Amino acid sequence: MVKKFIVAAMLACIASPDAQAQVLRVSQENSGPPLPSPRQYLVNRLQGGMTLDRFLASLRGEFERQDADGNDVFDQDDIDLQVKIGEAGWRTTFVMQIMPADLDGDGYVTEQELRQKLQYDMRRNGTLLQPARPGSPGPQERIEQSLRKTMEADTDKDGRLSIKEAMDYAASQRVYAQGTVNNLRIVARQMLSLAREGKTALTSLDVENAASAYFRAVDKDGNGTISLDELDAERRDVNRERMEAARPPAPDKVQPGCDLPKASQAAKVVLLGSYQTESLSTVALGSQSDVTGVGNVVVEPGREPLYLVIATMRPTIWRFYGAVERIERAVLSSNGGVQSGEKPRIAAGATGLPADRVTFPERTGCMRYFSNVPSTDSAKAAGFVRTMTGKAPEMVSGKYAIVAFSVPSGKIESVGPDRPGLTIVQNGTSYILNDGKITAVKPDRQASSDLDRYSPGGVVTIDAKAVVASVPAEPYEVLPQEAGLLQLVGSGALTRSGGEYIINRKIRIPAGLNGAHSVKFLLRKGVPEPDGDYGHSTVISEETGEALKPKKG
Repeated sequence: MVKKFIVAAMLACIASPDAQAQVLRVSQENSGPPLPSPRQYLVNRLQGGMTLDRFLASLRGEFERQDADGNDVFDQDDIDLQVKIGEAGWRTTFVMQIMPADLDGDGYVTEQELRQKLQYDMRRNGTLLQPARPGSPGPQERIEQSLRKTMEADTDKDGRLSIKEAMDYAASQRVYAQGTVNNLRIVARQMLSLAREGKTALTSLDVENAASAYFRAVDKDGNGTISLDELDAERRDVNRERMEAARPPAPDKVQPGCDLPKASQAAKVVLLGSYQTESLSTVALGSQSDVTGVGNVVVEPGREPLYLVIATMRPTIWRFYGAVERIERAVLSSNGGVQSGEKPRIAAGATGLPADRVTFPERTGCMRYFSNVPSTDSAKAAGFVRTMTGKAPEMVSGKYAIVAFSVPSGKIESVGPDRPGLTIVQNGTSYILNDGKITAVKPDRQASSDLDRYSPGGVVTIDAKAVVASVPAEPYEVLPQEAGLLQLVGSGALTRSGGEYIINRKIRIPAGLNGAHSVKFLLRKGVPEPDGDYGHSTVISEETGEALKPKKG
């Protein structure tokens, strides 16, 4: 039996159109428990009487469920795939609740058809004739309310709701991303806590090594089984650890290299966060083997000086526009640093601001990026900023992937339908970028489609000499990810054959071919081995039939 008002119920849970801009004004009291450490993550998987084999089998199954693309590497690409599948499922479910009202089978649902369907469902469920409760709308009024909500998806206002309109409307509301998808990301990031120091990817061997070492540490008597006493003792220790980690750091306990300039008395402190941007850069920060993104910061008119802090995961160049004279200080940070000398360094940069107003923390790990507001990560970042600058952020804004932030409002922009075309010139070859797709001499439809999906903001041309950066900024020899594949295909260095690429002459492997971006290459006989980091991609030698070991750098 069809559940009553299922369409109305689903529409009622749709979030506001402002969902993509997750903005929160935070106070000094805004705090929460951090994401778990490896120890905190693993203790929740232990049970009294559990053996090591059972413990490893449980974690192995969890890893396999999280490894969405099945390549034995769990990383951000797996999280992205899970999110896309989840959102696709939401869109399809939404559409399937509406299209049963297509009573004449023409592919459209009219208001009259929907009214008939809702009346039918209520009659079958025995609710149509039930009297309304005092103060509550009656059956017919509820039907009309449901109709108005559902027909909001009729974007062209022709009185007919198509499958395409229903899909687009469901996607625009992002209800799935606000609930289940956020939970997916949290669980996934918890598992990534088992990754080795400085790594953002996890293999099944990493899981087994970390879990085995942890099990033996908890198994105090060494008998191969976790007793209830051992489990209780571990849980008490972990709870103490969790409470300690939740406390904001005292000024004298902040690690060296994390100092920031103090904010002026008049300045308004704004904190922004994201995992990555939706655009790729033609300029690399610190390393040709890392993917650098491009984000935009639009400074809104006003007199109040702004102290801006931006935390991201991936290396990013921020382009500043508008009333940039308001920026008293821009602190730019990234968790995914590059190796410089003996220690990793933050990879971040800016254009449109003088160098004396841009600050980079001396080391990575001072402040973790965040993409959800409110969240424990955003609260911890706000606490760090308060401690370092002397003032609490008055605005905190974050999103997983962005094109632009506006400050001080915290407004977030993502890719829209009207994207201008860009022209990229690399090594004498021109590439025209329109709607996120590169048209080269020999177009590669799959790579172009992947570029549009993974980097919908396209490729942005940056002048390396204009970048104020924490590490050297230099043009990419080969553009990163799918943009680089298109570039190499266009120049004839690569030929696409089925789902593989044939290497015809000496090349550099594009940066960032990991996870869902990974591809398979065949190195022709007599062609020198490629330079660069292969990532998760494979290069097979035609001469030997064996996979080559990557030459990083």
